[in-house]
Amino acid sequence: TPEGCEVEDSVLVIVQMSIPQPALADTVICRGDAVQLVAGEGDTFAWQATAGITQLNVPDPVVSPMAPTIFVVQVGNSCGALLDSAFVDVQYVTAIAWPDTAVCPDAPVVLYANGGTAYQWSPATSSADSLVLAPAEAGIYTVVVWDALGCSDTATATVALFPAATVTAGYEGTV
Repeated sequence: TPEGCEVEDSVLVIVQMSIPQPALADTVICRGDAVQLVAGEGDTFAWQATAGITQLNVPDPVVSPMAPTIFVVQVGNSCGALLDSAFVDVQYVTAIAWPDTAVCPDAPVVLYANGGTAYQWSPATSSADSLVLAPAEAGIYTVVVWDALGCSDTATATVALFPAATVTAGYEGTV
C-alpha cells in the first residue's frame, strides 16, 4: 500500500470434475418415527415437495412420512445435476389383546395377545403372548407388542370378577 503496509489474501478454488454422484439409500422406519436422508455431495439441493418432508433446499433433511414414500432430490454443482431418490418404508404394529372377561372369584383366566414377535404384559408380568392369572384379579392388563424392527403398539384386556356367591339356608324353626 502507499503507506507501506503489506496486505495478504487467499482464495480457495474448488474444481469439480463431474456431476454429483447418487448417494441416497432406501430405509425402513416405524410409524411416527423420523429419519435423516443424506443426499451426498453437491452445491444445490431441491427436494420434491412430498408429505413428510418440510426442508426442501438442504442436503440432509429429516423426514417423517406416515406411509411408505419415495423422496426425490435434484443435486447439482457447476458440472450439472442429477435426480436421486430414496424409498422410506413405514412399518407399524397392531397389537391385539383378548378376552375382556368376567370370571368367578378364585378362578383362573388366560389373556392372549397377538400382532408382533415380542410381548410385555403389565401390571402382572409376562414376556409371552399369553398371561395366566391364577387366581384372576380384577383390573386392566396392558400388553406392549413389538415387531422384529422394534416398532411397538399397546393393547389392553379387562378382567372383572363376578360377586362372590352368598347362600342363605332360610329360616330355622321347629314344628
